[in-house]
Amino acid sequence: MPSKPGADAVTPGYRIRLHVDGVRMFGPGTHEYLRHVDKTGSLHQAAKLMGMSYAKAWTLLRKTEEHLCWPLVERHIGGAVGAGTSLTKTGRDLLQRVDRFVAETDAAMQEAFEAAFGDWSSPGEPQS
Repeated sequence: MPSKPGADAVTPGYRIRLHVDGVRMFGPGTHEYLRHVDKTGSLHQAAKLMGMSYAKAWTLLRKTEEHLCWPLVERHIGGAVGAGTSLTKTGRDLLQRVDRFVAETDAAMQEAFEAAFGDWSSPGEPQS
């Protein structure tokens, strides 16, 4: 049995997901994948960084694009600049909006947590 954590060890947590018509289409995994694609310029490298197969990552991305009816990435084939992948204007906008939403949610959650638990000290043994 794990030891009892002190009140200082208790922290809030959550997972943000976006839905279209009740169907989950964007969550932490998609968010992280797009962030890696943006950094690396590669669908393969982004999947590798996440420890995910390329096929699974591609399916995740394709389903998200289908739900949104917007392309999130564009692939570049060869040429002077070289092959790679970049976020579309819509993809970059979505990533920035989710980043802002997550930051504001973090701040609001921390404020609510402090209001509810800020004065909480380690509780004693449960009463019988």
